[in-house]
Amino acid sequence: MIRIVLKNLITRRTRTALTMIGIIIGVAMIVGLVSISEGLQRETTDALGLLQVVTVLEEGTMSEIFSNVPLEYVDEIERIQGVNIASPEIYTRISSIEGETLQGFESFTSMVMGLDPVSHA
Repeated sequence: MIRIVLKNLITRRTRTALTMIGIIIGVAMIVGLVSISEGLQRETTDALGLLQVVTVLEEGTMSEIFSNVPLEYVDEIERIQGVNIASPEIYTRISSIEGETLQGFESFTSMVMGLDPVSHA
């Protein structure tokens, strides 16, 4: 059986070479994509690690869109030692823009975020 395989590899050199080139290119592409992915992930993690942000949410909520923290907490949070800026933000889902109802998939993913322009200047 091995003799037949070796004989076919030797007699059909072009097909063998093209197959080897295809395998080499495929493996190189996978290694390259994994390397790029790891590099991007590391850069993103490093960049986000430089940010010193704490998000305050209502107890028991998993996301900003479901949290309803009173605006009066901003003054209390700013008085905490080490806090430079406390900036209120508003998140909500929308179903229409300027009176026009969103149709299809957009109606599930459309979200609006409001920021305090003074603290984000």
